[in-house]
Amino acid sequence: MEYLLIFLAIIFFILINKFFLKKKSFNKNIQLNNDDTSKNNFAWTQTLDLINDQIIILNRNKNIIFANKAAKKQFGSKIELLNYTSVIRDSNFIEAINNIYQNKESVSINSEIKFPTYQFLKANINYIDQKFFNEDFAIMVIFQDLTDLVKIEKLKSDFVANVSHELRTPLQSIKLGIETIIAGPAKKDEEAKKKFLNIMKNESNRMDRLITDLLSLSKIEQEEHKRPNNKININDILSLVSSNLEAFLKKKNIQILNNSQKNIDVRGDYNKLTEIFYNIIENAVKYSEENKEIIINSDEDEENAIIKIIDQGYGIPKTSIPRVTERFFRVDPEKSKKIGGTGLGLAIVKHLINQHRGDLEIKSELGKGSEFIVKLPKYN
Repeated sequence: MEYLLIFLAIIFFILINKFFLKKKSFNKNIQLNNDDTSKNNFAWTQTLDLINDQIIILNRNKNIIFANKAAKKQFGSKIELLNYTSVIRDSNFIEAINNIYQNKESVSINSEIKFPTYQFLKANINYIDQKFFNEDFAIMVIFQDLTDLVKIEKLKSDFVANVSHELRTPLQSIKLGIETIIAGPAKKDEEAKKKFLNIMKNESNRMDRLITDLLSLSKIEQEEHKRPNNKININDILSLVSSNLEAFLKKKNIQILNNSQKNIDVRGDYNKLTEIFYNIIENAVKYSEENKEIIINSDEDEENAIIKIIDQGYGIPKTSIPRVTERFFRVDPEKSKKIGGTGLGLAIVKHLINQHRGDLEIKSELGKGSEFIVKLPKYN
């Protein structure tokens, strides 16, 4: 009996030992598999980040579990773990995604995204029926950016329409002046000739400004979806603009009080930021009487630099404020023509601010002046 108990104890010990050895081996295999999965995911991440097309991967809950560098640059650096509908708000795209979860078939569609800037994309939506990024299945979306091609066609038609409409008036004035000098009352009247030649000179200058601004606006609209990413000190821009407008300011005896002393860095393009504030401040000078002041203030919040340009000019009617950034919209066409405005300055400002993923707010009151508030993302 004693030997039997010893024998059973030995058998029990052997069985227990084998059990723990198997468990240890099983745990080791799990660890190796997890390591392999992590390495595999890392390899995929590195590879997809090298691709210029925008790529996102969705899990079974329709949340973004991966976005490559190109996608983060366009849609934001914090889009992972968000539901795709909060990032890409296009009904055509949403419908296609919902369908692919049901029928599990890959598809290609065209998608128009209007936020944060306009994009025309070809979306290749692929159902991956295997373990991918630690998911049983996944949806990979590859966006091909066709915005440039679409915008070129649109800008061609818009440019022709705008040029034909806006240049008609100055061309008619020049034509009338030539006819009056060659075969009209001014043919033998030197004073009348000088008068009409002066009109023709002013109208040709106006045409030149129109064409220059139209070409500039067309180029800006073409590049609007491409966000600038350089580190720019906003105070340097404001100081440069104030300096460049010095002669114009002296002519009207207008003072700029630049209270922007903070060294705030924003994410942008130096020349384009200069154009934004040059247009706003030049407008403030143009549409102000002599002996006035323009105040520039700057501040910041957690995400944005906030620049305020406050003038004591003619002001804008409240009903017109939402439209002043439309191309060729003029609050007072006669006054704008007399001052030399083309009606494109604030349209250029709006599109440049959009390109920088910023925001423009306008406050104004007739006879008291205007306040332009520009918010630009900081360089963090």
